[in-house]
Amino acid sequence: MQELKCEYLVLINGGGKISGAIINYATKAFKLVFDLGRALGSSIRRIRGNEFCPIK
Repeated sequence: MQELKCEYLVLINGGGKISGAIINYATKAFKLVFDLGRALGSSIRRIRGNEFCPIK
């Protein structure tokens, strides 16, 4: 195996690395969709049951 010089080591790219930022983004996107579904379901249930909060 041939040893690489420092000038060539800088030019190497690649690797399929999943960073913490990508995992954090995916988690937040899933939570957003989940919360939207919960809010929509709750509002449909409240509309069908005529359970509204009184406006004062």
